Amino acid sequence: MLSSYRRIRPFLDSCMLIIGVMWAASCGCQDSTSGHYHYWIRTCGGNGDDLVYAITALTDGSCVMTGQSGSYDRAGTFALKIDRFGVIAWDGSFGSLAWLGRGQGGAGYGVVEDNHGGVVIATSADATATLLNIDSLGRCGWEHKYGPDLYAATSIAKTKDDGYIFTGSRIYSYSWHPGLAEGAFLTKIDADGNVIWSRSYESPVISGRVGGIIQTPDSGFVFAVEPGKIIKTDPTGQIEWKSYSYDEISSKGHPISCTKDGGYVVALTANGRLAILRLDRDGKRIWQREYTGTRGISVISQNDGGYLALGQGRYGLYADKDDDVVLVRADSLGEVVWERCFGGSDYEVAFCLVDLHESGYLVAGNTRSYDYDSLQTQVLAVRVGLDGDTEEVNWKSGVKDEKSPQRAALRHMELDE
Repeated sequence: MLSSYRRIRPFLDSCMLIIGVMWAASCGCQDSTSGHYHYWIRTCGGNGDDLVYAITALTDGSCVMTGQSGSYDRAGTFALKIDRFGVIAWDGSFGSLAWLGRGQGGAGYGVVEDNHGGVVIATSADATATLLNIDSLGRCGWEHKYGPDLYAATSIAKTKDDGYIFTGSRIYSYSWHPGLAEGAFLTKIDADGNVIWSRSYESPVISGRVGGIIQTPDSGFVFAVEPGKIIKTDPTGQIEWKSYSYDEISSKGHPISCTKDGGYVVALTANGRLAILRLDRDGKRIWQREYTGTRGISVISQNDGGYLALGQGRYGLYADKDDDVVLVRADSLGEVVWERCFGGSDYEVAFCLVDLHESGYLVAGNTRSYDYDSLQTQVLAVRVGLDGDTEEVNWKSGVKDEKSPQRAALRHMELDE
């Protein structure tokens, strides 16, 4: 049962404004009243671990994140909407936290904008593949469960007919760890969540966790299967081809993106490094490049034919301790244009990357570098410009702001004046 929506709970009350940076530039998010552009780094969290697994950009310029939270009365799947200045518009918690043994809830592993400014979240609430609809104000809409027990919805995408396509993996038990799966399904639904068709794929056809679903230009679908497989289907879910890699492909985040010529680009981990794999429209390898970083997670194609990849790595003062977030911008041949790293004294991990087009990119994930009083994991959001610009931050000495997010946002605006 979906929990009641809680607008301003301890999760919001303990939000921390780490740094707000606004300056005029040739790229970024422009404030129409001041003519300035805004790049920033934010963290927020409550009295439990707060984890982000997926993000989507909305048409109004804001973004919605989803994942798993331990900071509510009923910990579990959560959604959080953040505007272009990094101010939280709303948040909510749905279900309970299964993997800590407190019930049979789950986490949001995929999110996409609906037809009315809200979102649809793919989750595993009550150990069943579930889709949750939340409107633009953070209010609960419809909730649908699909298939038998012990399945989890792991990714979702919007389709050309204004419906949705989502993937799911069979899970071993109610204490399921997201990396353990055998067998999967692909389900097409309409805008209201009604099933149009559904296909299941048994082991050994699929024997790992699936995710990263996208619709292809020919109205088919492509998705990732851990540890190293890409599957392409026709518009009804019939498998057309499978592409294998000896390297690791993550089913979290956005590991696959379509290219301008009808092919695909894939983020992966090769030889302990972040890598990009380029495939043609039939799934055949064109080239593969390795970059800075120790792990590849997500990738998105760019209008100029290049790519932006998200991963992890170890750099700077704390390089011998924990991972940082890594961004790599490459051209159409995979050559490096720029590389950026964000990190602090503890670990940072980001699964989510969205293209905000002319105003840059938003990276979302988790950090433990800012909570000095405990070992809680917090939500991390980094908005960067088209050239990877953001303020250079001493993460360990970041400003801890105990005020409400609204007060913090006001203080942020005063800096610009």
